[in-house]
Amino acid sequence: MFNKRFLPGKIFRRIIFLFFLPLTTLLILYFTDKFIGKFVIKNEMNIENEFVLPPNSKALYKNQEFNFTVETNKIGFRGKNYQIPKSVNTFRILAIGDSFTYGWGTNNIDIWTTLLENKLANRFKDKKVEIFNIGKPGLSPRDYLENVKNYTKLYNPNIILVGIVEGDDIGQLTDWPKKRSTANPETREVKKKLINTIVNNQEKKVFYSDEIAKISQIFIRLFPNFHSIVSPYREIDVKPANLSNLKIFINNLGDEEAARFQTAVKKDVQSLYLNGSINPVLFTYALFQPDFFTAFLNYRDSRIKTAISELTVIIDEINQIAKDNKSIPIIVDIPYGIFVSEAHMKTSVDMGFKYAPDALISNYPVDMLKQIASNSGITIIDNLKYFREKCSDDCFFNYDSHLNIKGNRILADRLEDILISYINENK
Repeated sequence: MFNKRFLPGKIFRRIIFLFFLPLTTLLILYFTDKFIGKFVIKNEMNIENEFVLPPNSKALYKNQEFNFTVETNKIGFRGKNYQIPKSVNTFRILAIGDSFTYGWGTNNIDIWTTLLENKLANRFKDKKVEIFNIGKPGLSPRDYLENVKNYTKLYNPNIILVGIVEGDDIGQLTDWPKKRSTANPETREVKKKLINTIVNNQEKKVFYSDEIAKISQIFIRLFPNFHSIVSPYREIDVKPANLSNLKIFINNLGDEEAARFQTAVKKDVQSLYLNGSINPVLFTYALFQPDFFTAFLNYRDSRIKTAISELTVIIDEINQIAKDNKSIPIIVDIPYGIFVSEAHMKTSVDMGFKYAPDALISNYPVDMLKQIASNSGITIIDNLKYFREKCSDDCFFNYDSHLNIKGNRILADRLEDILISYINENK
Protein backbone atom coordinates (compact mmCIF):
# COMPACT_ATOMS: atom_id res chain seq x y z
CA MET A 1 0.00 0.00 0.00
CA PHE A 2 1.26 3.52 -0.89
CA ASN A 3 2.78 5.30 2.12
CA LYS A 4 1.93 9.01 1.95
CA ARG A 5 4.50 9.86 4.64
CA PHE A 6 7.32 9.36 2.14
CA LEU A 7 5.72 11.44 -0.63
CA PRO A 8 7.09 14.88 0.40
CA GLY A 9 10.63 13.51 0.72
CA LYS A 10 10.58 11.86 -2.68
CA ILE A 11 9.18 14.95 -4.34
CA PHE A 12 11.82 17.10 -2.64
CA ARG A 13 14.64 14.80 -3.81
CA ARG A 14 13.28 14.82 -7.35
CA ILE A 15 13.08 18.60 -7.34
CA ILE A 16 16.67 18.81 -6.12
CA PHE A 17 17.75 16.30 -8.78
CA LEU A 18 15.93 18.11 -11.58
CA PHE A 19 17.44 21.42 -10.45
CA PHE A 20 21.04 20.26 -10.14
CA LEU A 21 21.14 18.05 -13.25
CA PRO A 22 20.93 20.90 -15.82
CA LEU A 23 23.11 23.11 -13.62
CA THR A 24 25.78 20.41 -13.39
CA THR A 25 25.52 19.81 -17.15
CA LEU A 26 25.99 23.52 -17.84
CA LEU A 27 29.03 23.66 -15.56
CA ILE A 28 30.58 20.63 -17.26
CA LEU A 29 29.97 22.16 -20.69
CA TYR A 30 31.32 25.53 -19.54
CA PHE A 31 34.61 24.15 -18.23
CA THR A 32 34.92 21.81 -21.22
CA ASP A 33 34.56 24.86 -23.46
CA LYS A 34 37.36 26.58 -21.52
CA PHE A 35 39.53 23.47 -21.87
CA ILE A 36 38.92 23.40 -25.64
CA GLY A 37 39.83 27.07 -25.91
CA LYS A 38 43.07 26.60 -24.01
CA PHE A 39 44.38 23.24 -25.20
CA VAL A 40 42.49 22.13 -28.32
CA ILE A 41 42.03 25.16 -30.56
CA LYS A 42 45.58 26.00 -31.56
CA ASN A 43 44.84 28.57 -34.26
CA GLU A 44 42.39 30.74 -32.40
CA MET A 45 42.28 34.22 -33.90
CA ASN A 46 44.07 36.88 -31.94
CA ILE A 47 42.82 40.03 -33.61
CA GLU A 48 44.53 43.22 -32.51
CA ASN A 49 42.83 45.19 -35.29
CA GLU A 50 39.40 43.74 -36.02
CA PHE A 51 39.38 45.37 -39.45
CA VAL A 52 42.52 43.49 -40.55
CA LEU A 53 42.37 39.73 -40.04
CA PRO A 54 45.36 37.40 -39.64
CA PRO A 55 46.10 34.69 -42.25
CA ASN A 56 43.68 31.76 -42.71
CA SER A 57 40.82 33.53 -40.92
CA LYS A 58 37.10 33.82 -41.50
CA ALA A 59 34.81 36.51 -40.13
CA LEU A 60 31.32 37.88 -40.63
CA TYR A 61 31.19 41.67 -40.36
CA LYS A 62 27.93 43.37 -39.44
CA ASN A 63 26.99 46.99 -39.92
CA GLN A 64 23.92 49.06 -40.66
CA GLU A 65 24.68 49.25 -44.39
CA PHE A 66 26.05 45.75 -44.99
CA ASN A 67 26.79 42.27 -43.67
CA PHE A 68 29.68 40.56 -45.42
CA THR A 69 32.07 37.69 -44.90
CA VAL A 70 35.84 37.90 -45.15
CA GLU A 71 38.11 34.93 -45.73
CA THR A 72 41.85 35.49 -45.70
CA ASN A 73 44.36 33.21 -47.37
CA LYS A 74 47.68 31.95 -46.04
CA ILE A 75 49.38 35.33 -46.58
CA GLY A 76 46.62 37.29 -44.83
CA PHE A 77 44.86 38.78 -47.86
CA ARG A 78 41.50 38.05 -49.47
CA GLY A 79 41.47 35.57 -52.32
CA LYS A 80 42.57 32.06 -53.20
CA ASN A 81 45.74 30.31 -52.08
CA TYR A 82 48.00 30.13 -55.11
CA GLN A 83 51.37 28.44 -55.28
CA ILE A 84 54.23 30.89 -55.05
CA PRO A 85 56.26 29.74 -58.08
CA LYS A 86 54.12 30.70 -61.06
CA SER A 87 53.14 27.59 -63.00
CA VAL A 88 53.60 27.25 -66.74
CA ASN A 89 51.04 28.97 -68.98
CA THR A 90 49.86 31.24 -66.15
CA PHE A 91 49.16 34.95 -66.42
CA ARG A 92 49.45 36.52 -62.98
CA ILE A 93 48.16 39.92 -61.87
CA LEU A 94 48.99 41.67 -58.59
CA ALA A 95 46.29 44.12 -57.40
CA ILE A 96 47.67 46.66 -54.91
CA GLY A 97 45.46 49.06 -52.96
CA ASP A 98 43.48 49.94 -49.86
CA SER A 99 39.98 48.99 -48.69
CA PHE A 100 38.52 49.70 -52.16
CA THR A 101 40.74 46.94 -53.55
CA TYR A 102 40.26 44.78 -50.45
CA GLY A 103 36.51 44.92 -51.07
CA TRP A 104 35.25 46.39 -47.80
CA GLY A 105 31.51 45.79 -47.50
CA THR A 106 31.32 42.90 -49.99
CA ASN A 107 31.82 39.14 -49.87
CA ASN A 108 34.93 37.61 -51.42
CA ILE A 109 33.02 36.52 -54.52
CA ASP A 110 31.78 40.08 -55.17
CA ILE A 111 35.11 41.96 -55.04
CA TRP A 112 36.14 43.47 -58.38
CA THR A 113 39.40 41.49 -58.34
CA THR A 114 37.52 38.18 -57.95
CA LEU A 115 34.95 39.12 -60.59
CA LEU A 116 37.71 40.19 -62.97
CA GLU A 117 39.66 36.98 -62.41
CA ASN A 118 36.58 34.90 -63.24
CA LYS A 119 35.81 36.96 -66.34
CA LEU A 120 39.34 36.65 -67.69
CA ALA A 121 39.45 32.93 -66.89
CA ASN A 122 36.30 32.44 -68.97
CA ARG A 123 37.89 34.33 -71.86
CA PHE A 124 41.11 32.31 -71.84
CA LYS A 125 40.42 28.59 -71.59
CA ASP A 126 43.97 27.73 -72.64
CA LYS A 127 45.64 29.94 -70.03
CA LYS A 128 45.36 30.17 -66.26
CA VAL A 129 44.67 33.70 -64.99
CA GLU A 130 45.44 34.52 -61.35
CA ILE A 131 44.77 37.79 -59.54
CA PHE A 132 46.41 38.28 -56.15
CA ASN A 133 44.41 40.81 -54.13
CA ILE A 134 47.00 42.67 -52.03
CA GLY A 135 44.57 45.25 -50.67
CA LYS A 136 43.96 46.08 -47.02
CA PRO A 137 41.90 48.68 -45.16
CA GLY A 138 43.66 51.82 -44.01
CA LEU A 139 46.58 51.76 -46.44
CA SER A 140 47.97 54.80 -48.24
CA PRO A 141 50.10 55.14 -51.41
CA ARG A 142 53.19 54.85 -49.21
CA ASP A 143 51.97 51.39 -48.20
CA TYR A 144 51.24 50.51 -51.83
CA LEU A 145 54.90 51.06 -52.61
CA GLU A 146 55.97 48.84 -49.71
CA ASN A 147 53.64 46.07 -50.88
CA VAL A 148 55.00 46.32 -54.41
CA LYS A 149 58.50 45.95 -52.95
CA ASN A 150 57.47 43.00 -50.78
CA TYR A 151 55.40 40.96 -53.23
CA THR A 152 56.55 41.69 -56.79
CA LYS A 153 59.71 39.62 -56.75
CA LEU A 154 58.05 36.92 -54.65
CA TYR A 155 55.03 36.36 -56.92
CA ASN A 156 56.50 37.46 -60.27
CA PRO A 157 53.33 39.04 -61.74
CA ASN A 158 52.86 39.86 -65.41
CA ILE A 159 50.86 42.96 -64.46
CA ILE A 160 50.77 45.13 -61.34
CA LEU A 161 47.49 47.00 -60.89
CA VAL A 162 47.76 49.95 -58.49
CA GLY A 163 44.34 51.12 -57.34
CA ILE A 164 44.37 54.86 -56.65
CA VAL A 165 41.16 56.18 -55.04
CA GLU A 166 40.20 59.63 -56.27
CA GLY A 167 40.55 62.27 -53.57
CA ASP A 168 41.24 59.84 -50.74
CA ASP A 169 44.82 58.87 -51.62
CA ILE A 170 45.92 62.45 -52.30
CA GLY A 171 44.19 63.45 -49.06
CA GLN A 172 46.28 60.94 -47.12
CA LEU A 173 49.49 62.36 -48.56
CA THR A 174 48.54 65.98 -47.90
CA ASP A 175 50.18 67.78 -44.98
CA TRP A 176 47.09 69.28 -43.38
CA PRO A 177 47.64 72.25 -41.05
CA LYS A 178 47.76 71.42 -37.36
CA LYS A 179 44.82 73.05 -35.62
CA ARG A 180 45.25 74.41 -32.11
CA SER A 181 41.68 74.97 -31.10
CA THR A 182 41.08 75.59 -27.42
CA ALA A 183 38.33 73.83 -25.53
CA ASN A 184 36.25 76.40 -23.66
CA PRO A 185 33.77 75.37 -20.92
CA GLU A 186 30.91 75.18 -23.41
CA THR A 187 32.93 72.89 -25.70
CA ARG A 188 33.93 70.68 -22.78
CA GLU A 189 30.26 70.31 -21.88
CA VAL A 190 29.39 69.37 -25.47
CA LYS A 191 32.16 66.77 -25.54
CA LYS A 192 30.99 65.37 -22.21
CA LYS A 193 27.45 64.94 -23.54
CA LEU A 194 28.72 63.25 -26.70
CA ILE A 195 30.86 60.83 -24.68
CA ASN A 196 27.91 60.03 -22.41
CA THR A 197 25.76 59.30 -25.46
CA ILE A 198 28.40 56.91 -26.76
CA VAL A 199 28.70 55.19 -23.38
CA ASN A 200 24.92 54.73 -23.26
CA ASN A 201 24.97 53.26 -26.77
CA GLN A 202 27.78 50.90 -25.78
CA GLU A 203 25.77 49.68 -22.79
CA LYS A 204 22.52 49.13 -24.67
CA LYS A 205 21.43 45.52 -24.74
CA VAL A 206 20.14 43.95 -27.91
CA PHE A 207 16.64 42.52 -27.68
CA TYR A 208 15.73 39.88 -30.21
CA SER A 209 12.20 39.38 -31.43
CA ASP A 210 13.25 35.95 -32.59
CA GLU A 211 13.65 33.68 -29.55
CA ILE A 212 15.94 31.34 -31.46
CA ALA A 213 18.32 34.18 -32.23
CA LYS A 214 18.26 35.19 -28.58
CA ILE A 215 19.13 31.67 -27.41
CA SER A 216 21.87 31.52 -30.05
CA GLN A 217 23.49 34.67 -28.69
CA ILE A 218 23.39 33.27 -25.14
CA PHE A 219 25.01 30.05 -26.35
CA ILE A 220 27.77 31.99 -28.16
CA ARG A 221 28.57 33.99 -25.03
CA LEU A 222 28.60 30.96 -22.72
CA PHE A 223 30.42 28.59 -25.07
CA PRO A 224 32.48 30.65 -27.55
CA ASN A 225 34.94 27.82 -28.27
CA PHE A 226 32.20 25.29 -29.04
CA HIS A 227 30.72 27.94 -31.32
CA SER A 228 34.04 28.46 -33.11
CA ILE A 229 34.06 24.74 -33.94
CA VAL A 230 30.41 24.60 -35.03
CA SER A 231 30.40 27.92 -36.93
CA PRO A 232 33.03 28.63 -39.62
CA TYR A 233 32.90 32.39 -38.99
CA ARG A 234 33.72 34.72 -36.18
CA GLU A 235 31.02 37.38 -36.00
CA ILE A 236 32.33 40.93 -35.71
CA ASP A 237 29.98 43.83 -35.07
CA VAL A 238 31.91 46.90 -36.21
CA LYS A 239 29.92 49.25 -33.99
CA PRO A 240 31.83 48.61 -30.72
CA ALA A 241 35.17 49.23 -32.44
CA ASN A 242 33.78 52.35 -34.11
CA LEU A 243 32.48 53.69 -30.80
CA SER A 244 35.77 53.06 -28.99
CA ASN A 245 37.66 55.00 -31.66
CA LEU A 246 35.03 57.72 -31.77
CA LYS A 247 35.48 58.47 -28.05
CA ILE A 248 39.17 59.12 -28.68
CA PHE A 249 38.40 61.44 -31.59
CA ILE A 250 35.78 63.36 -29.60
CA ASN A 251 38.27 63.97 -26.80
CA ASN A 252 40.48 65.69 -29.40
CA LEU A 253 37.75 68.09 -30.55
CA GLY A 254 38.43 71.79 -30.17
CA ASP A 255 35.97 74.67 -30.18
CA GLU A 256 35.73 74.90 -33.96
CA GLU A 257 35.25 71.16 -34.49
CA ALA A 258 32.66 70.80 -31.71
CA ALA A 259 30.68 73.71 -33.12
CA ARG A 260 30.90 72.23 -36.61
CA PHE A 261 29.51 68.91 -35.39
CA GLN A 262 26.47 70.67 -33.96
CA THR A 263 25.83 72.96 -36.92
CA ALA A 264 27.18 71.27 -40.07
CA VAL A 265 26.31 67.63 -39.39
CA LYS A 266 22.68 66.71 -39.96
CA LYS A 267 20.86 65.54 -36.80
CA ASP A 268 20.08 62.03 -38.01
CA VAL A 269 23.69 61.63 -39.15
CA GLN A 270 24.88 62.78 -35.72
CA SER A 271 22.94 59.85 -34.28
CA LEU A 272 24.54 57.47 -36.78
CA TYR A 273 28.01 58.67 -35.80
CA LEU A 274 27.22 58.33 -32.09
CA ASN A 275 25.76 54.82 -32.31
CA GLY A 276 28.75 53.50 -34.26
CA SER A 277 27.06 53.08 -37.64
CA ILE A 278 29.53 55.30 -39.54
CA ASN A 279 33.29 54.89 -39.76
CA PRO A 280 34.70 57.37 -37.18
CA VAL A 281 37.60 58.22 -39.52
CA LEU A 282 35.02 60.03 -41.66
CA PHE A 283 34.00 61.90 -38.49
CA THR A 284 37.54 63.26 -38.11
CA TYR A 285 37.83 64.15 -41.80
CA ALA A 286 34.48 65.97 -41.80
CA LEU A 287 35.23 68.02 -38.69
CA PHE A 288 38.97 68.64 -38.86
CA GLN A 289 39.36 68.83 -42.65
CA PRO A 290 35.91 69.13 -44.27
CA ASP A 291 37.43 69.51 -47.75
CA PHE A 292 39.54 66.36 -47.33
CA PHE A 293 38.27 64.64 -50.49
CA THR A 294 37.94 67.73 -52.69
CA ALA A 295 40.83 70.00 -51.64
CA PHE A 296 43.01 68.64 -54.43
CA LEU A 297 40.63 70.24 -56.97
CA ASN A 298 42.51 73.42 -56.04
CA TYR A 299 45.69 72.23 -57.70
CA ARG A 300 47.36 75.61 -57.12
CA ASP A 301 47.42 74.96 -53.35
CA SER A 302 51.05 74.39 -52.30
CA ARG A 303 50.05 71.51 -49.99
CA ILE A 304 48.29 69.74 -52.85
CA LYS A 305 51.28 70.29 -55.13
CA THR A 306 53.51 68.68 -52.50
CA ALA A 307 51.17 65.69 -52.17
CA ILE A 308 51.04 65.26 -55.96
CA SER A 309 54.84 65.39 -56.08
CA GLU A 310 55.07 62.66 -53.44
CA LEU A 311 52.57 60.48 -55.30
CA THR A 312 54.62 60.99 -58.47
CA VAL A 313 57.76 59.79 -56.68
CA ILE A 314 55.88 56.73 -55.37
CA ILE A 315 54.58 55.86 -58.85
CA ASP A 316 58.09 56.34 -60.29
CA GLU A 317 59.47 53.82 -57.78
CA ILE A 318 56.67 51.36 -58.49
CA ASN A 319 57.38 51.70 -62.21
CA GLN A 320 61.07 50.96 -61.70
CA ILE A 321 60.39 47.90 -59.53
CA ALA A 322 57.97 46.61 -62.16
CA LYS A 323 60.50 47.12 -64.96
CA ASP A 324 63.20 45.32 -63.00
CA ASN A 325 60.80 42.38 -62.66
CA LYS A 326 59.65 42.64 -66.31
CA SER A 327 56.11 43.33 -65.08
CA ILE A 328 53.68 45.86 -66.55
CA PRO A 329 52.53 48.53 -64.04
CA ILE A 330 49.05 50.01 -64.55
CA ILE A 331 47.28 52.64 -62.46
CA VAL A 332 43.61 51.83 -61.90
CA ASP A 333 41.60 54.98 -61.31
CA ILE A 334 39.00 54.12 -58.63
CA PRO A 335 36.21 56.73 -58.55
CA TYR A 336 34.89 58.09 -55.26
CA GLY A 337 31.14 58.61 -54.86
CA ILE A 338 31.17 62.41 -54.55
CA PHE A 339 32.74 62.69 -58.03
CA VAL A 340 30.08 60.44 -59.57
CA SER A 341 26.71 61.01 -57.91
CA GLU A 342 24.74 64.05 -56.75
CA ALA A 343 23.14 61.87 -54.06
CA HIS A 344 26.55 60.97 -52.62
CA MET A 345 27.59 64.60 -52.68
CA LYS A 346 24.46 65.45 -50.67
CA THR A 347 25.18 62.66 -48.19
CA SER A 348 28.75 63.90 -47.72
CA VAL A 349 27.39 67.37 -46.90
CA ASP A 350 24.97 65.82 -44.39
CA MET A 351 28.00 64.12 -42.81
CA GLY A 352 29.78 67.45 -42.35
CA PHE A 353 31.90 67.76 -45.50
CA LYS A 354 31.96 70.95 -47.55
CA TYR A 355 29.85 71.15 -50.69
CA ALA A 356 31.98 71.15 -53.85
CA PRO A 357 29.75 71.45 -56.94
CA ASP A 358 32.73 71.24 -59.32
CA ALA A 359 33.44 67.70 -58.11
CA LEU A 360 30.55 66.31 -60.19
CA ILE A 361 31.65 67.89 -63.47
CA SER A 362 35.40 68.26 -63.15
CA ASN A 363 37.71 65.73 -64.79
CA TYR A 364 40.62 66.84 -62.64
CA PRO A 365 40.41 63.81 -60.28
CA VAL A 366 41.53 61.59 -63.16
CA ASP A 367 43.41 64.24 -65.18
CA MET A 368 45.78 64.62 -62.23
CA LEU A 369 46.42 60.85 -62.24
CA LYS A 370 46.90 60.92 -66.01
CA GLN A 371 49.56 63.58 -65.64
CA ILE A 372 51.36 61.57 -62.96
CA ALA A 373 51.15 58.43 -65.10
CA SER A 374 52.41 60.30 -68.15
CA ASN A 375 55.38 61.71 -66.24
CA SER A 376 56.25 58.22 -65.00
CA GLY A 377 55.59 56.46 -68.30
CA ILE A 378 52.86 54.26 -66.81
CA THR A 379 49.53 53.29 -68.34
CA ILE A 380 46.40 54.46 -66.51
CA ILE A 381 42.87 53.11 -66.84
CA ASP A 382 40.52 56.08 -66.55
CA ASN A 383 37.22 55.02 -64.95
CA LEU A 384 35.58 58.29 -63.89
CA LYS A 385 33.67 58.93 -67.12
CA TYR A 386 32.64 55.27 -67.30
CA PHE A 387 31.22 55.37 -63.77
CA ARG A 388 29.39 58.62 -64.43
CA GLU A 389 27.73 56.95 -67.42
CA LYS A 390 26.97 53.59 -65.78
CA CYS A 391 26.08 54.65 -62.23
CA SER A 392 23.12 56.66 -61.09
CA ASP A 393 23.12 56.69 -57.30
CA ASP A 394 23.60 53.00 -56.63
CA CYS A 395 27.28 52.07 -57.01
CA PHE A 396 28.48 53.07 -53.54
CA PHE A 397 27.34 52.48 -49.98
CA ASN A 398 25.50 55.59 -48.89
CA TYR A 399 27.48 56.61 -45.80
CA ASP A 400 30.43 54.24 -45.93
CA SER A 401 31.16 55.30 -49.56
CA HIS A 402 32.94 52.08 -50.60
CA LEU A 403 31.96 50.32 -53.81
CA ASN A 404 28.92 48.11 -53.33
CA ILE A 405 28.25 44.96 -55.38
CA LYS A 406 27.15 46.94 -58.43
CA GLY A 407 30.15 49.26 -58.18
CA ASN A 408 32.53 46.29 -58.02
CA ARG A 409 30.85 44.71 -61.04
CA ILE A 410 31.10 47.89 -63.10
CA LEU A 411 34.80 48.23 -62.31
CA ALA A 412 35.42 44.58 -63.23
CA ASP A 413 33.49 45.02 -66.50
CA ARG A 414 35.53 48.09 -67.36
CA LEU A 415 38.88 46.39 -66.71
CA GLU A 416 38.03 43.12 -68.47
CA ASP A 417 38.18 44.32 -72.09
CA ILE A 418 41.23 46.49 -71.45
CA LEU A 419 43.30 43.72 -69.85
CA ILE A 420 42.42 41.17 -72.53
CA SER A 421 44.79 42.89 -74.96
CA TYR A 422 47.66 42.62 -72.47
CA ILE A 423 47.03 38.91 -71.98
CA ASN A 424 46.83 38.34 -75.74
CA GLU A 425 50.20 40.02 -76.19
CA ASN A 426 51.73 37.56 -73.72
CA LYS A 427 50.47 34.42 -75.45
